Amino acid sequence: PWGNVPNAVFRLIPDSYSTLLARPPPPSPDAPSQKLTDERKRNEDTGSGQIPHMDHSQMTPKLFSGYMERNEPIVIHGLPQDWKSFKEWNKPEDETRIGTAALDQLKSEFGKSNITLSSGKVERPEGRKMYVKDWHFPREYPEYNAYNVPEHFRDDWMNRYATETGSDDFRFLYIGPEGTWTPLHRDVYCSYSWSANVVGYKLWILFPPSATSHLVDKTGNCVYNISDTKTAKEKRFQESFSHFKEAIAQRRMVLQPPDSVIFVPSGWYHQVYNITDVISINHNWFNGWSLPRVFKHMQDEMQIAKETLEGFQFDSFTELNINSNQERKKPEVDTNAVQQLMKANTGIDCRGFVDLLCFASDWKLNDLTRLELQEHGWKHKSAAHALSQLETILSEIEKCW
Repeated sequence: PWGNVPNAVFRLIPDSYSTLLARPPPPSPDAPSQKLTDERKRNEDTGSGQIPHMDHSQMTPKLFSGYMERNEPIVIHGLPQDWKSFKEWNKPEDETRIGTAALDQLKSEFGKSNITLSSGKVERPEGRKMYVKDWHFPREYPEYNAYNVPEHFRDDWMNRYATETGSDDFRFLYIGPEGTWTPLHRDVYCSYSWSANVVGYKLWILFPPSATSHLVDKTGNCVYNISDTKTAKEKRFQESFSHFKEAIAQRRMVLQPPDSVIFVPSGWYHQVYNITDVISINHNWFNGWSLPRVFKHMQDEMQIAKETLEGFQFDSFTELNINSNQERKKPEVDTNAVQQLMKANTGIDCRGFVDLLCFASDWKLNDLTRLELQEHGWKHKSAAHALSQLETILSEIEKCW
């Protein structure tokens, strides 16, 4: 299930993460075969699901659309090998077959860039290391042509809209030293994401949407670090996340090697650990297959913003009228204030979301018209499906927004 991963990579995984692995690392050559069989049997009994792997030469658009429709993750191998970034940002592999990042070259070419640095706690004696996150490299250096978006991920409404309108995009470069990690989260807008490892190995722990209620408390905060066994034993944690063990039982795990891309479905919480130094390219995106989930997320975020303002206004109103005999009713919440708070929380408001959907409708309608003249194959069916979803969602928006 781990693919052709060098033993040297397994040795870099901290014990706190090793206990979560659905399969044990390969044993030493002299380990008894019966012991290996017993370990595998115990781990198979945990219920942890595996994430499928496939070579890009076998993946067709129709096959990949099945993963989008089912909202299931997959790792696709071999895609980045022809990319300029893969060829120029990798140093030759050493005897461990791990490989290292050509940071000197990156520094000489792009050292004057404005980037975001995050302080990531390392599960090693070093303490803390800085890593580069959310660097809008494709927008800053479009002429460099670091990579080509794989065919399966090109039906991307978020970034096409951003490119056409000049708004903020969702295409990032990450550079993470060995041992850094990203806390548990789900992606912006409850969108899909794809992440390509140009250099290095990552460990992904993902949770399907069915586990969300076990990972998020009543205030909307999610578990920060699923590998923190010390915190998980604390009374406060157990009261807030009383069904955390049920979420752990649903985890999916994968070691992602260089030259591979992982597809992270909509609404899947995930935590990511950089086993080695890693350079990765990441896009957030959505299309017709994930639109119902994205729309539900937008509805939830608008309701949260409304209830937050209602609570604030009602508290203030009650305080002002505490000695009054007047009947206290919740004051009406200003619609513009709701939209402003929603945008502050999520990065988009209702008008922005509708504009994006109208843009996608024009795009898909043009696709369908063009394809009507050429073919009635899978692309035609995909465009028709997208328009059907858009019609449904826009009709709902017209009724309730």
